[in-house]
Amino acid sequence: MGGYAALHLAFRHPQLFCRVGGHSASLFPDAFSDTSISDLLYPDEKTRDRRDPIHLAETSKLTGLKVYLDTGAPDINLEGNALLAKILQEKGISCENHVFPGSHSRFYCTTQTQAVLRPKKASKRPILSHIFHYF
Repeated sequence: MGGYAALHLAFRHPQLFCRVGGHSASLFPDAFSDTSISDLLYPDEKTRDRRDPIHLAETSKLTGLKVYLDTGAPDINLEGNALLAKILQEKGISCENHVFPGSHSRFYCTTQTQAVLRPKKASKRPILSHIFHYF
């Protein structure tokens, strides 16, 4: 859930970050397959509107924020990450979306961290990624 949390925080407070990264972020366009997670995150539609990174991308002003997403090809989160990337790109927000071999695992996420942590241009604002989740 670290990728979800990083995206949620950055989309709620885009002025604080220059870049946000989510590795296999838990994003589901429809209902979560595990209701114990969805009931906790989204007990009702109003709460979902305030928390869901996909909805926040549709409704928030994210100008200046750069987004990096990657997902393993067989990952359950593939569809949600692709949808988020499409929404951001249609709004003109810089978004990279990559699909790599691998699954939703510690090994996958730790092998992808350098792509987020090495921005092409320096900024005074910090980078937010969910890597802290794994260390």
